Amino acid sequence: MAEMQTQEKIEPKERKRNLAAFWIFGFCKNFTFVVMLTAAQDILAKSKDTLHNDNRLNSSTITDFDDDHCIADVSQRKCFEQSAGVLLICNILPSLIAKLIAPFTFGIVSYGVGNWVVCILQAISILMVALSDGMWVNLIGVGIGAFSNGLGESYLLSMTALYHKDTVAVWASGTGLAGVVSSLFYSILTDRKMAALSSSWAIMITLFVPVLSIVTNMSERKEPISKFKTFVGLLKFILIFVVLYFAQYFVNQGLLEITIYDCAHSFGKGPYAQYRWYQVLYQWGVFLSRSSKKFLTFGLVMMLIFPWLQVLLAIAFVVNAMFVFIPHFAIASFLVLLEGIIGGIVYVNVYSYVHKNTPEDVREFALSVVSPAQTLGVVLAAFAAIPAHNLICDYTTPKILWLF
Repeated sequence: MAEMQTQEKIEPKERKRNLAAFWIFGFCKNFTFVVMLTAAQDILAKSKDTLHNDNRLNSSTITDFDDDHCIADVSQRKCFEQSAGVLLICNILPSLIAKLIAPFTFGIVSYGVGNWVVCILQAISILMVALSDGMWVNLIGVGIGAFSNGLGESYLLSMTALYHKDTVAVWASGTGLAGVVSSLFYSILTDRKMAALSSSWAIMITLFVPVLSIVTNMSERKEPISKFKTFVGLLKFILIFVVLYFAQYFVNQGLLEITIYDCAHSFGKGPYAQYRWYQVLYQWGVFLSRSSKKFLTFGLVMMLIFPWLQVLLAIAFVVNAMFVFIPHFAIASFLVLLEGIIGGIVYVNVYSYVHKNTPEDVREFALSVVSPAQTLGVVLAAFAAIPAHNLICDYTTPKILWLF
């Protein structure tokens, strides 16, 4: 990108190039993060410390889970040995740490150098998870990727403060499409009826992402001074993100893995496949809503309401885990799609609102302060998802209220 200028002086061609760059960076930032979430059970199951057999990258290209058949009776729940919340913690806690540290490094580390660090860490993460069959190596690899994800979001989202307001919208659209493409990409590659690759090979292929990110280079700029008054004014947005992301990731990584259906009510898909396609549909919802800013805008009141709609959806999935009243995998999938739509709407509208209504001299700081709130919500969800998963699996048996 060219040197920083006021947006009024930027030529249309350069502005389009800037918007395209932010879209690509949003796409690259979110791609491997979503792959790791979609592959959560596969990563845990391919490790030596689980009950599954050793599946090294060089042993086979065929999918790791040839036993992923649909179940005959939904009341005989198949609980995964370990909750996906374990991997979610590794995939989000380092991200929170990175986001808390990043605002204090803006004057020390340039955006260009920061981007190189992010890409290198991302590549290391992919290689560790793809090549290792050890539980702890896999989790450390996921953690390194999470740190790079949080660092990348802090640097690049803060950088939108230096450009036209539309950079927030295209950034959000890029992150949304990354969710759709990456979850669909991984599910197709590992689905036994499609490409049937192993999870290791599917993850290895994502190495193209940090390469694409490096090719799309960014320029440098020093940051404005932060203000405590600005932070206080942002507390409502911090609360919105914490509640929203807690609810939706509590569902995604704690409840969807036990929201499984039998052959007659799941289009013949097994538990692993159902879990992966839930993630695909969630990411579709996120992408559609994050890309809707130009057509649909919500005010502060609706942004305060939407997180509680996510809480209601979370309650519905908790009840369904114990008393099956969502009658079909298709209906559950629609609710997951709706969950993604709500989450994406809040994401793009909150950041756009902050970008538009914050003074220019503290805008960069404001965006970097709001960002960790969503990560904090996910961290809390991860810690809550593990005991919730264990309690539901150990002490309840699904009672079927309604299936069709």
